[in-house]
Amino acid sequence: MARKIFLQIKRINKTLAEGVSKRIGEMAFAGFSAIVIASPVDTGHFRHNWQPSIGVRETAELQGEDKSGQITISKSKPLFASYEMGTAPGASKIIFSNNVPYALRLNEGHSPDQAPAGFVQRALRAAIKALEIGGKVI
Repeated sequence: MARKIFLQIKRINKTLAEGVSKRIGEMAFAGFSAIVIASPVDTGHFRHNWQPSIGVRETAELQGEDKSGQITISKSKPLFASYEMGTAPGASKIIFSNNVPYALRLNEGHSPDQAPAGFVQRALRAAIKALEIGGKVI
């Protein structure tokens, strides 16, 4: 009897963990997508360089351009869809990186005609707000 209860609890825990992992992946994808779309565009190189990762930060600057951001967003979707919470500290941490040398300056407002200062934080806040009310970000 105790074994049966233990197995039921184990199944419930697994189902809950899968559901939570799926929701975290969806939320992270919404936030990532919002940042990419909010990013200023000149050549599209900056948008192209948004890179999501899990556990370890990406450090390379990518070559190429993506003016619309849709290629960058589409390429990231499998990573978020396969997200699973880990048990090791930091192993399941979701990281958004942009490794162009001018990324920080852009977010600080050095191109106000293209994007306001703090556009990354604004995009994340908008994504969170949309998710809170059940809306869609993109």
